[in-house]
Amino acid sequence: MKEDQHTEFKRNWRDDFLKELCAFANSQGGQMTTVSTTDSSGETTQKSSQKSTQKSTQKSTQKIIELIKENHQITTQEIADQIGITRRGVAKHIKNLQEKGIIRRVGPDKGGHWEIIE
Repeated sequence: MKEDQHTEFKRNWRDDFLKELCAFANSQGGQMTTVSTTDSSGETTQKSSQKSTQKSTQKSTQKIIELIKENHQITTQEIADQIGITRRGVAKHIKNLQEKGIIRRVGPDKGGHWEIIE
């Protein structure tokens, strides 16, 4: 298997990969695969990208809700800039939040605002 625009390998896990993982998974359906590695003590370790993606998605979703609560007129680009994911990734999160009935858009894209329904 080789790296391409949909596959990326990491030799070691670092928590700061979460932003990158979220952005990567949200753009064009990419996925990150982790492999078993041997640490300095000789033990084999493996990180679950699925769990990391789930946690990252929950954190991004929560952050989006918090940003909307702070500024009902915030744009998707402003959200993307503040949480460190792509605008397209933000749009996917917002769509899911709207489908779950958590937020809604009132008015047009320009001049409208967000409402938290919860």
